[in-house]
Amino acid sequence: MKRLILPAALLMALAAMSRAPETPCGADLYEDLVGQQWSDKLLPERDAPVRVLRPGSVATMDHRPARLNIHLDDEGRVSQLRCG
Repeated sequence: MKRLILPAALLMALAAMSRAPETPCGADLYEDLVGQQWSDKLLPERDAPVRVLRPGSVATMDHRPARLNIHLDDEGRVSQLRCG
């Protein structure tokens, strides 16, 4: 029985290392939006969700790595792009 513990532990460690990392939201692909005045026409076409956050808006704290969060400043310009 003791002989099976080490090989089983090694297999579990290898399985954990072989998992693919979570897919990022691709915020870097949309960096050209930063500084632009926001309109729905700027909304990127993507399969993953997009959330637009205005100053003072309420947002849930659930983390979705594939979701693109578009943060706007007080003038309605895109100030930041984040995953989550």
